[in-house]
Amino acid sequence: DRAGPFSHRHSRMIAVRPAAPDNVLHGPKQLSQEALLAVQRSGITSARRLLCMSELELVEALDLYVSDVRAVVAAAAAVCAPPPSTAQQLMREAPLPTGLAALDGHLGGGLRPGSVTEIVGASAVGKTELCLAVAAEALVTGHARG
Repeated sequence: DRAGPFSHRHSRMIAVRPAAPDNVLHGPKQLSQEALLAVQRSGITSARRLLCMSELELVEALDLYVSDVRAVVAAAAAVCAPPPSTAQQLMREAPLPTGLAALDGHLGGGLRPGSVTEIVGASAVGKTELCLAVAAEALVTGHARG
């Protein structure tokens, strides 16, 4: 059984469930049957597409009031959002090595999950290349979340 009105978190696809007896579906956010049927009728099939649309576009596409559109957006966002972490949990996670021993030494072993690290330097010194390499490493090693 899925956790909410939208399907599997990783595929970010929207799947409308059949109506519950109390006219509200259970999940991370409570949505009315009317809102779920509006999404189904609209042809919007992914949370990504839904979240990229403006409120005005969604009001027109779903034929719902703004308050109902906001509830649909909140439900889709809740499905896509990574689970919250405490600072203590983040500090326990192993840092992601950059591949540069000197930089990793200054960073305490690498980049910390859940933190923001600003990379600065002159033009064409490899800032983008470093970020792409670290992003690829995060995907390969399973550090990537969300």
